[in-house]
Amino acid sequence: MTMKRLLTKAFIVFSFACMLFGGRIFYVFWFENAMQPQTDQFYNFKIVRQSLAIYKVHNRQYPTTKEGLKALIENPTGQSSWRGPYIEPQRLRDNWGKEFRYEQIEERYILESLGPDGKYGTKDDLTENLTLPSQ
Repeated sequence: MTMKRLLTKAFIVFSFACMLFGGRIFYVFWFENAMQPQTDQFYNFKIVRQSLAIYKVHNRQYPTTKEGLKALIENPTGQSSWRGPYIEPQRLRDNWGKEFRYEQIEERYILESLGPDGKYGTKDDLTENLTLPSQ
């Protein structure tokens, strides 16, 4: 094999490897980082959900819609069973700095983030709609 053919084959293999790894690097930095705020947001939902569960164990009910998530950091009605704060105040904001929307409706509660645009009712809102366990 001549030196020219060997270099040509090496260049082809190198170019192919660059395309494969370059594509992966592009994917990681472009797509995965673009989805990071939403992924983190669902982690924040999990932390709020766990705090609500502990609140319920201590107080035998979830906060009402009127009390809201503020009941996790301040005793809403002077309850003697309240042992909070149950969460750090900054955890009650989404990744875009807006407060979560919390609503309790009969047997379920809704936890919602405004998403990047900061407006309710748009496609980028992130919502958890959870059915409350029976008493």
